[in-house]
Amino acid sequence: HEAFGLNPSLAVLVSPLMEIMLRPDLSIFLDCKREERIKRLKTRKKMNDQFEIVSPTTEVKAMASYAHWSQTLRHKLSFLNATDLEVPAVIEAVENEIRSTDIRNRVRKEIGLHFQSYKDFIPKGGEILDIGTGTGLAALFLKKMNSCLKITGLDVRKYTEYPQNIPLKIYDGDKVPFMDRSFDVSLLFYTLHHAVSPQHLLAESARVTRKTIVIIEEFDMPGVNSKIEALKEKDTLLALGLVECGGHNGFNQQKLEKILANNRLLIKRHERLPTESSKQVEKHLYVVSHG
Repeated sequence: HEAFGLNPSLAVLVSPLMEIMLRPDLSIFLDCKREERIKRLKTRKKMNDQFEIVSPTTEVKAMASYAHWSQTLRHKLSFLNATDLEVPAVIEAVENEIRSTDIRNRVRKEIGLHFQSYKDFIPKGGEILDIGTGTGLAALFLKKMNSCLKITGLDVRKYTEYPQNIPLKIYDGDKVPFMDRSFDVSLLFYTLHHAVSPQHLLAESARVTRKTIVIIEEFDMPGVNSKIEALKEKDTLLALGLVECGGHNGFNQQKLEKILANNRLLIKRHERLPTESSKQVEKHLYVVSHG
């Protein structure tokens, strides 16, 4: 932060990227998918102008030095003889890294907060299936909280950041590849709204579960701007390393409660959860069991 005159708090966030930018092979970094970066930058600027939103998150905007930092960095980069298109691309990359770091921190905080609402349903030493585990953040948190748990992750692909110490089963997205009642608890955290058939996935979850299914889902608030929310969702998935994750299928709370009834699953606990998300959503916990 001394070389670039950065606020120390921001320097901590962007230091990995700054190291890249200061390397002799900066030109390679700038050339890497340059056109894609420029296209995203122009698209984001158009969205910002149209809806009067700002790319950085609330936490970043709260830093008084942010605007000055961005201008300073742009000026400092000028000595690299970068073109007018390359400099914005680098600025965008740095801002993306700041935004992604903030999103990851908020997601980890939420995982801990939400755990308090369902921890009584996680048996010590129990067998847990994390369906749609993604990069395994929730599974890793549970393992740290209770090392006796036998947790298995399940997803349609293995993501780069998935933890090595938690077994992962890859499947075709249709039949869950386990015998009936193989697990004490199954987790469905933000999974049903990505499923091709939420009804089928929930039925499969119930089939392989002996005791309890813990569901956490998010539902759009009434009257939200879908374009802005789609942009925020894309940012979140990108920050979590879920770049190939399927889109949102329009799943809502009414549909969830309907398929719970269709599968004869009893709601043992339902509550609205606190959220750290910048998205205009409600997050709900459903703890259900066989009727």
